[in-house]
Amino acid sequence: MLRTALMGTTMAPIFASLTMGYLEVKLYSLCKEININVYNHILECFKRFFDDCFINLDITITTE
Repeated sequence: MLRTALMGTTMAPIFASLTMGYLEVKLYSLCKEININVYNHILECFKRFFDDCFINLDITITTE
């Protein structure tokens, strides 16, 4: 493999954590642009543990 880290190697968890952190920052900035209510809801409901994430979304949120 040329540009990846194999599972079980020393660097794989670090890459996974950095990638999830980057995606989390992108999610927050995108939600803040959409609506402050969506942003606040994501802040409350987004949970991350290393390379796993969970979002409990409330479908009644409006973006108006």
